[in-house]
Amino acid sequence: MVSLDLRTLLLLSFIEGFLLGIMFLYFSHIKKRYDGTIQLGMSFVVISIALMLFSSQNFTTPFISIVLANSVTAAGVALLTFGIKNFIGLRTVPGYYAALIAAVFIVVYHTTFISPQYLKIRLAFICALHFALFYHLFHVLFFYNDITSIKSTGRVAALIYLSISLFFLFRAVVFILHDGPLSFNMMSAKEGIEKDLYVLTLIFINLYFVGSYTIFLLMLNLRLEDSLRESEDILRKNISKLEKSDAAKAKFISIISHDLRNPVDGMASLLSAMGGERDIPPEIAADLKLLKKTSHGVAALLENLLEWAKAQTRNIECNPSRVTVSEIVLEVMKILELRARQKNIFIKNHIVSDIGFRADRRMFSTILRNLVNNAIKFTNAGGEIIIAAAVEKDTAAVIVKDNGVGMKSEVVDGIFNFDRYNHISKGTAGETGTGLGLLICREFAELNGGAMRITSSPGNGTEVKLTMPLWQD
Repeated sequence: MVSLDLRTLLLLSFIEGFLLGIMFLYFSHIKKRYDGTIQLGMSFVVISIALMLFSSQNFTTPFISIVLANSVTAAGVALLTFGIKNFIGLRTVPGYYAALIAAVFIVVYHTTFISPQYLKIRLAFICALHFALFYHLFHVLFFYNDITSIKSTGRVAALIYLSISLFFLFRAVVFILHDGPLSFNMMSAKEGIEKDLYVLTLIFINLYFVGSYTIFLLMLNLRLEDSLRESEDILRKNISKLEKSDAAKAKFISIISHDLRNPVDGMASLLSAMGGERDIPPEIAADLKLLKKTSHGVAALLENLLEWAKAQTRNIECNPSRVTVSEIVLEVMKILELRARQKNIFIKNHIVSDIGFRADRRMFSTILRNLVNNAIKFTNAGGEIIIAAAVEKDTAAVIVKDNGVGMKSEVVDGIFNFDRYNHISKGTAGETGTGLGLLICREFAELNGGAMRITSSPGNGTEVKLTMPLWQD
């Protein structure tokens, strides 16, 4: 042991401590900056700088290599204590540590320059101070750490600090009981017990560097995992609250829509019957026609609201079966034929083969009816709507394409958000709507394991592509 070069050991320890300090500061920053982590990282850096100052003994003045070196060491250990107490949530008094560093500076300066005959007092004082600080760390981590996730790891660190504190106590006793003269500084230490103690000190300092770095990172990760679990619990509770709130709103809309639908349907039937009377004056007949049109619009709105509310609360039965695209297309074309004819719009069926896919028949019919109805609404007189279908790997794609007015990209991007209600446009013949149709289409498509994509641009029409899983025999 006595053959080891102290200056080389000090410089190697400086490099080790400095790099570990920088690495700890970096990792603690990218993970999460808890209270005390900066002080913990800086304690590595400060103590390593003190080791470099010690290594300059016999090359620089005693003020730098002894007074300043010991004061910086005390500052590093004080930072360590301050950081750990903050990390585990204990109250700290910065003034106490500042006074401690000042006391070290005064004692070491006095025993180095004014009363060098008290060299033993200087060495014993420094050792006793480090014993007290490291024992305090042991006591804090072992008995006052109430953070459950890092309690066991903290106690391992406490035992490391206990061993370091006991070593400094042993070193203080040896210096006090030493019979012969002691060397003025570390680099002048003679072979024997004195130099061996300095080498042992460096070994314990390296134990502090490696052990503290490993344990601090482990405690940081454990606290981060604990924080993530708490965040996940809070998130789950918030999601549950939001789901209940959404379900309540959807249920309310469903109740209102259901209760209003029957009276509105009855009013529409009554208006239709009144419109068939022959003795009605022309001006009243015109008003009845307008009322009839309005009542049908309100009935359609209530129907869409009811379907949407059911989809939101999942209070809707989805019974997948084999659905043939061509059959549903013919049914929808028959339903909307009159409306398309009134606007002089041609609906072209380009489906040439029977494609079967897996979906709820009623839901798919609602989707296709809404898509074609929307295309009629935003296509000018004389325009055309094309319905096509194709097989793409394991899915069936149904395309509804028109050459109508089209939409801007920002409208397409936000089409499935409620904010877009501010952007609802009237149809080419002044038709009004709620915009719920496309929302229902997407909800129903997703309930059946499908998806919907809209491509559009102003003046070039709109293409809606609906994909559904193929039926597997």
